[in-house]
Amino acid sequence: MNQTDNTTPHFADAVVTSDFDALTQSGLYVGYNAKGAPLPSHQTLIWHARTTREYQISITQRTSAKGSTAHLWFRYRASTGWDEWYKIETVPKPYVEPSIVAAAGMIMHISDLPGVPNKTLYSKAPDKRIMPASITKVLTAVTAIRVLTALRIDLDNYQIAVTSADEVGGSGNNVKDGDIISFKDALKNMMLPSSNSTATAMARSVGSELVAGVGERVNHLKRFITEMNSVAADLGMANSNFNNASGLASSGQFSTVSDITLLMIEAAGLLQITDIWGAGSDKITITGPNARIENVTHSLKMIADPDVLGGKSGTLTPAIYSASLLIQAPSGNRIVATVLQSNTATQRYTDIRTMVDAVVSGVDWPIITPQLRGR
Repeated sequence: MNQTDNTTPHFADAVVTSDFDALTQSGLYVGYNAKGAPLPSHQTLIWHARTTREYQISITQRTSAKGSTAHLWFRYRASTGWDEWYKIETVPKPYVEPSIVAAAGMIMHISDLPGVPNKTLYSKAPDKRIMPASITKVLTAVTAIRVLTALRIDLDNYQIAVTSADEVGGSGNNVKDGDIISFKDALKNMMLPSSNSTATAMARSVGSELVAGVGERVNHLKRFITEMNSVAADLGMANSNFNNASGLASSGQFSTVSDITLLMIEAAGLLQITDIWGAGSDKITITGPNARIENVTHSLKMIADPDVLGGKSGTLTPAIYSASLLIQAPSGNRIVATVLQSNTATQRYTDIRTMVDAVVSGVDWPIITPQLRGR
């Protein structure tokens, strides 16, 4: 938005923060009407108002002409003299920490403002080590994208040939020895029906690119797993270890909600992933001796919810039901909601909803509607 723009501000860019030092360092200006009803110190609305201060905001509480319950109002003023008020639809409720069944859970707000860090809004057992199950495939995808991009290999034309060694069974068991699948369709098959065999084939194939010229004595799959752990370390996943690409149960493979959240934030910035994991269903084309088109469906049941932008589930029966979702909160903010080791497939989604509902009501607020205040 520039000085001459007289359109309604894009309120989805607003965030909630109390880190005023970070705001100052990043060049943001906070205007607050101290004469209005004071807001909780941890809940202050800010806006993209630069140090030039050509934009200013203030928040105040006013009672309507009919004497009904007071509402908070958001004031936006540009240096051109444009001056309007907008109603904040909901006054924040007292925050009640959610109670979830899952062994661990976390919600983190993804900051879209330079210099303002991501903020943890809720956590339970953030460092508890738990098998990540098929959420592992998100790291497999991130690693493969990084490797092929670094090697300047065209992702659009990269083909993966499935071998019998890749057929590891389990979920998404729809590819066989001799099948050839594009990189994009392989991502679809990993992110939607959660194909273990496709994840293994991708890891082995991309691993072969890493050892090109080194010699065939280097195990391609193991080389890729090593790279997965290097990428995890680079993302700050300090309490994780991976020894397969699919997430099948394996002693010594573990992660935490803190680390999975970091992984999901990285994935949320990759179009190759976000263009796929928000779809409820899709088609993939398989070439080779048994050429065919396969219909694939997302294993994440909450993908149909209007606020869910994407995500990945992970299941190891009978004890581990996990999921990590990218969600658009009512405030417009993007949050990552993760639960690990809930006790049933249904309960993991109930746990996520419990966390999200508590956070958007008591921490990640307000909801702003472009309703002009009567003059």
